[in-house]
Amino acid sequence: MQMNNYMVTYVGDSAHPKKQQTYFKVHFKSKKNNEEFTLLPDAFVNYKEMKG
Repeated sequence: MQMNNYMVTYVGDSAHPKKQQTYFKVHFKSKKNNEEFTLLPDAFVNYKEMKG
């Protein structure tokens, strides 16, 4: 999908074997030049206090 000046592709995800944590892989490619990079953000849900 397009995000500002980049085309963004969801590559995949994986889960931590013991924690409730998910790791994502997202690839960005510039529409203006040859710049490309991949981000590996993580996310978790705090079920104890229901705050994110």
